Amino acid sequence: MNTRPRYDHTHQSHVHGRFDRIIVNTAPNSKETNTIEGFIELILTSNDKYFCWTPYTAQSKDSLSESFLDLGSGQTVPSEASPIDGSTYTNYDDYRICLSLETEVYSFRRYHTLLGSPYIIVQAKEDKYSYPPLYFVDGNTKNFFLLVDELVEVTRSPTDRNLYFINDLSDPLTRSMVVSGIYEKDSYMQTAAHVAGGTFMQMGHYLAGKLPKRGQKSDKVEYVKIDPNKTVYSSLGSFELIGEEELPEIPRVEKQPDIQMQEWNMFFDEYGRILDILHVKERIFYGGVSDDVRPEAWKFLLGLYPWTSTLTERESILLRKREEYFIVKNQWLSITPEQEDNFAKYRSRKHKIDKDVVRTDRFIEQYKEKDGYYLTLLREILITYCFFNWDIGYAQGMNDLLSPILLVMEVEADAFWCFKGSMARSGKNFHKDQISLHAQFTKLANLLNFVDPGLYSYLESIDALNMFFVYRWLLILFKREFEPNDVKRIWEAIWSDFIHPDFHLFIVLGILVKQSETIISNQFLFDDLLKVCLL
Repeated sequence: MNTRPRYDHTHQSHVHGRFDRIIVNTAPNSKETNTIEGFIELILTSNDKYFCWTPYTAQSKDSLSESFLDLGSGQTVPSEASPIDGSTYTNYDDYRICLSLETEVYSFRRYHTLLGSPYIIVQAKEDKYSYPPLYFVDGNTKNFFLLVDELVEVTRSPTDRNLYFINDLSDPLTRSMVVSGIYEKDSYMQTAAHVAGGTFMQMGHYLAGKLPKRGQKSDKVEYVKIDPNKTVYSSLGSFELIGEEELPEIPRVEKQPDIQMQEWNMFFDEYGRILDILHVKERIFYGGVSDDVRPEAWKFLLGLYPWTSTLTERESILLRKREEYFIVKNQWLSITPEQEDNFAKYRSRKHKIDKDVVRTDRFIEQYKEKDGYYLTLLREILITYCFFNWDIGYAQGMNDLLSPILLVMEVEADAFWCFKGSMARSGKNFHKDQISLHAQFTKLANLLNFVDPGLYSYLESIDALNMFFVYRWLLILFKREFEPNDVKRIWEAIWSDFIHPDFHLFIVLGILVKQSETIISNQFLFDDLLKVCLL
């Protein structure tokens, strides 16, 4: 762990700042805790600046700037330290960190914990080596970064507010993604970085109902420079203000007309095959489809019809799939009462479905009658899906995804297979481990940090960066957040996959950015955030 200073010891030194009670765990990957208490010094010489962590000696806790020079000349420093656990270390110089801020430090990452002390991790330029965490028992990490900023050029990552680069003027966005492990080839973040002012955000804000009034003089992503004078204070703490020159101006995008039946028919050749699949997806994304086109269009969007199929092939597919549906349905219709008595899992799932179906969209005309045609079909399709996909079975929310599909398709079997296509896209959201949803929460938080650092900082202050308040939005794709006709339009845009498979995250992002000022100024808490779509 030892890194000796590389400078001429004959130069005079000056301690620019010191922070005491800084603890390091010398074996962070071990089951046993092995901590040493020491101090950090920011040392300025006539030819360089240094970041040093040094264990306390048994004799003194005075500044080691003098012996720091001696160390540079090769002399031995005192060999004892006083760890906080009371034990004695020898050759404590092995644990000393001393790096040139000008040439050796690549970055500092700051961490805040709910119960413990805040800490930083230093990453060196050489091999991107990361040193063990340095815990600030007395806090003061903010002052630490302010003092570092006085010595060298410090730039904050535009996508990770806790990551600070030292004297590095390469592209900040790409760099921060690499360091944080979220930059991958063709990744959603890479795409967002290069088109953040383009269609992703245009469409997101369009669906949210309003475009932000933010602009920029340059079309480049600029560094976010630390400015201690740009801070606002509230009862929840202080927040750094980020300037409005981080993102390019977001141009207004107008919704194109719905695809009417006449235009839809023109998409096909003489054999009923789509001539230009990408163009059709683009038109659906920007314009949506009319009510009479929707039953056919959704069969393509949800995978019942292959995009390259002919009319004859689709007729054959539809006939075969309708027969197959009733084969699956008859599996549970043929269960005898005695069988059901010995089939606890089936009884449990059917009970959940019965309970949820009667509460589904009862304000819509087709679902108003408790024992009506559509509620009956809704129930039977959900039970049939349990038998079709027993691994997933049924979970609350599936009824919400099926309801609009059934109203569009009207034919029971067609609705089932389109619902199956919808579940193929979002079925992982219903897994008990919720790994898929948590991965989306993480992606969303990273996007928000890039697009609206102020809102990101606020959510962090109220412990809402887990993004759980958008759980329902993602689980049922905004089904309860918008009017039924708007939900259909949103789903068509998402299902088109014209922009990106994660486009639904940018809709969430658009909603949050639109409501950012309202959320922060009114100090929304978790329950308030649940209702943000209704504002």
